[in-house]
Amino acid sequence: SGNHKVIVQYRVSGQADVYTDTGSGYDFAIGDRIKIAMRLDGTSLDLFVNGVKQSTATIVQGDPIEVLRLMDDSVELGHFFNDFQVFSSSLSDAECIALTTV
Repeated sequence: SGNHKVIVQYRVSGQADVYTDTGSGYDFAIGDRIKIAMRLDGTSLDLFVNGVKQSTATIVQGDPIEVLRLMDDSVELGHFFNDFQVFSSSLSDAECIALTTV
């Protein structure tokens, strides 16, 4: 029960983990359909949700992404993907917004 937020964690060996999230301004309930884009571009990690750029974090550029997890700290929430896409280059803000607009 209750609302949840989207959190992205970026981890590079030897560096502190970096988090970016939707903050308190955008919570969604279990069962809500949302569109998310996570963009890595050099030393920037950006999170877009439902057509809005939610947050940006500065990262230490490291290895390519090896693991993607959908999880909750205390219980498996049963997430489902309708579509998952990986692009060979970073999209612009406008492209990420268009891609995630519901």
